[in-house]
Amino acid sequence: MNPKIETPSGGVQIIGRAKLVLLLTAALESRSYRFARQAAVSWLAIFPGDLTVQWALARAWMGEGRLDLATPILEKLAAQDPEDVQVQLALAEAYRENKPEMAQEAGYQAAVLGWDSKTSGELPQAYAQLRTVRKLILAGEYSQAEAGVYAALGMMPTSALAAVLHLRIAMQTQDAAARRQLAQLYHTRWPDTLVFTLALADADLRAGQEANAVQLLHQAVSNDPAAQIPVRLWGETFRYRPLWPVRLEMAFDLPVPVDVSARLGGNNLATGEGIAVEAAAETADAAAPAEETPATETAAQEGLGHAVGDESPIEETAEASESLEETLEAFVQSLERTEGSLDPVAAAPEAAPAAQVSEAKSSPAVSEGVQEVAAVLDHLAERLQQTEAPRADGRYPVYVVFSTHTGLEKKYGLQTAEIIEREMQRLAEAVSKRRHWSGLVFLPDAVKSDGPAGMSADAAVDPWQLKLALTDLDQALAKKGQMIGALVIIGGPDVVPHHRLPNPSDDDDAEVPSDNPYATLDSNYFVAEWPVGRIPGEKGSDAGMLLEQIRRMTRYHSQWKVTPAWVKPLLMLVSWLDRIPFLRSFAPASSGAPSFGYSASVWRRSSLAAFRPVGDGKALLVSPPEFSGSFEPKRLTHVDVGYYNLHGLPDTAEWYGQRDFSEAHSGPDYPVALSAKDLAKNGRAPKVVFTEACYGGLIENKSEAQSLCLRFLSIGSTAVVASTVIAYGSVATPLIGADLLGQYFWKHLRDGRPVGEALLRARLDLVKEMTRRQGFLDAEDQKTLISFVLYGDPLASWEGFRANGKNIARLKTAPTVNTVQESAEAEGSLPKGVTKEALLEVKQVVAPYLPGLDHAEVRFGRQHSANSPKQANGAAVPQNANGRVVVTLEKQVKIAQHVHHHFARATLDAQGKIVKLAVSR
Repeated sequence: MNPKIETPSGGVQIIGRAKLVLLLTAALESRSYRFARQAAVSWLAIFPGDLTVQWALARAWMGEGRLDLATPILEKLAAQDPEDVQVQLALAEAYRENKPEMAQEAGYQAAVLGWDSKTSGELPQAYAQLRTVRKLILAGEYSQAEAGVYAALGMMPTSALAAVLHLRIAMQTQDAAARRQLAQLYHTRWPDTLVFTLALADADLRAGQEANAVQLLHQAVSNDPAAQIPVRLWGETFRYRPLWPVRLEMAFDLPVPVDVSARLGGNNLATGEGIAVEAAAETADAAAPAEETPATETAAQEGLGHAVGDESPIEETAEASESLEETLEAFVQSLERTEGSLDPVAAAPEAAPAAQVSEAKSSPAVSEGVQEVAAVLDHLAERLQQTEAPRADGRYPVYVVFSTHTGLEKKYGLQTAEIIEREMQRLAEAVSKRRHWSGLVFLPDAVKSDGPAGMSADAAVDPWQLKLALTDLDQALAKKGQMIGALVIIGGPDVVPHHRLPNPSDDDDAEVPSDNPYATLDSNYFVAEWPVGRIPGEKGSDAGMLLEQIRRMTRYHSQWKVTPAWVKPLLMLVSWLDRIPFLRSFAPASSGAPSFGYSASVWRRSSLAAFRPVGDGKALLVSPPEFSGSFEPKRLTHVDVGYYNLHGLPDTAEWYGQRDFSEAHSGPDYPVALSAKDLAKNGRAPKVVFTEACYGGLIENKSEAQSLCLRFLSIGSTAVVASTVIAYGSVATPLIGADLLGQYFWKHLRDGRPVGEALLRARLDLVKEMTRRQGFLDAEDQKTLISFVLYGDPLASWEGFRANGKNIARLKTAPTVNTVQESAEAEGSLPKGVTKEALLEVKQVVAPYLPGLDHAEVRFGRQHSANSPKQANGAAVPQNANGRVVVTLEKQVKIAQHVHHHFARATLDAQGKIVKLAVSR
């Protein structure tokens, strides 16, 4: 009978980290590898950065013969902590059969760190030199060690371990400025090595660079919650100790195998604080004698050095489940068994993202410990005006490639659908090779465990069922310490339907096609929780355009790591010598890429303000006088970003200008400003396009000849942000609606964020700014938030590999969104509070942008809280929002052969004063 670790009352015990380490050690020594793996994974789901437990998980995989899963974990740990002798010895064992040269190198690294093997042979000169340097450091002979480390760095310029020892010496011999410069240099070269992260954070704080220091400390807490490396670097009572959790605990309910219990002397790990674990039992402490191997390490090595014994690896089998949630959990578990692709540590051969310590809902004690850390981080971040950072979700991001098999097969046929799905898998694999990311293909109507498919074909065409499937997927990933980090939808609305959201504005749109709900776990679709992009195809059964976009994305992510890495070792080597500064010129510079803007003449002032983050007035054309064909087409395609603030119509591809009626002009009032023929397929295209045109993102049942959005994607644009319905903007500053969203989007894109993250944060900024101005979000604000869709790759960046590498982090709690609704006032008379003089003033203000108002239709609406009480029939009881009334003016304008319904909406306060004016695009 397998004993269970229980409290005296019979409940599941809360187990601390010290006890867990003892339990894992006993499990590895007794070769109970399956149990060790289960215990380690349970812990890592709560504390994914725990270095010692990750090492134990790797050793468990090795014991089960799964070197393919163990090796990436060990490689990542070696990158994070080059001074861990246990990791180097395990790597030597993992590499022994297939990579003997790498096994030998890992053995040499272990020898430098104090491991003494009689069979290791003579150390190469460089490693012998490095071993001598380490002995001198331990003896406090820093001057001699400094001379030796320069010689070692000359022989081993790419050795992270040599750099760590150099930094340790510099911390004792150099001034603060020199230490900071060296820490910055090494952190740039090895961003995953936590010693450099900690040293740079400390140096930045001392230099007054608090914002960057706080972010680095967040990263260190997340990637080493047990404070293994800072304790080694600074001692037990280091100054940043309050940032680390006081207690690391979890609810433990796994049955303990008899041989593990026996190894512990029949002890069921009774409750209480438990046994203190010495630092030497958790890491190869640099302060230990150079030739000494910690006792617990030796025991673990002996236990792990055996081949798999009588206990064969027993794989868990997911039972057939009725619910999609259970099916998804089995789906995630099956991926762990087959590829390890969703294991929070086995999934990524490189370092985890700079995420925060995640809350542990399974254990009140853990939550309390995390809250202690969060309180300290919140205090620091609030002081630095970095309030979002500590609230970030600390799980590992997964790039979800999402579609429906039903939709693909119905549109393209079975054979082509299978080709598309294979390309989706290649895309996910390419993203998985990027640092901090793993990729996953998710077809909810094709997910299977041991039972039937997880979703019926009928449900696969219901957008809300698909949204719930994504929610279930995120919950299943959470059990592995992961989360949906970004979502890319493969296929147009006929494959994965848009959500049809209610139109909050009084205009001609019956509903708003939107992808926002696919980005949230709940019903608050105004603010996304993760970036979402969509890769659409044209109408019809030809999948050529869709496949080309997917393959282009795959190439993009496959080349992400192809950077001028040869420059970095040279810069590292010469920087600390400080003798050849001209080599810095070889480093990749910022893009400085050209941009292009195009605006209707009537609102060029607001366009200039929105475009300013990425361009100036010289890069902005206005129509009129410009029109389609009046300028060189290369101006559109030979740029990195394109901004368009023109009129759009639902039934034509062209975008139109509009003259400023205060200026004399002999041409048409609404000239065709841009058409598909202007976007030539010449091998060049703007990487990112943002358009405010009404219906610029309306692609349903359209070809690239019928949609400029699809045309941009067809010629090679990576991402297009556009509205699916009528969009509203301003005519001057302060910016509102689409103008404000565009300005925020360009700011975040310019700062190096991926396009999906830039759009997500732009929405957040718009919510904050309009709430600050008004106290709520009105109809134009709400429509702006839900109508703009990203077509393209949410992880694409403006500057490619030269982007600043900021990671996507999900907030634990979404900001409060306070909305108002409009109730129509009775027609035929002015509503209460609106005088004839006030209406006349509205028409005078709107006239320059919408002439001929004598024939315009005028409607009134009164703003009231969205949380108003209900009448008996379910209708809301209107409650005035500060006495505000919205005046909507609608006028039909003939543009070319089409009729355009042009809207202007003026908001009046209780005194009848115009406080906001929005004009449709």
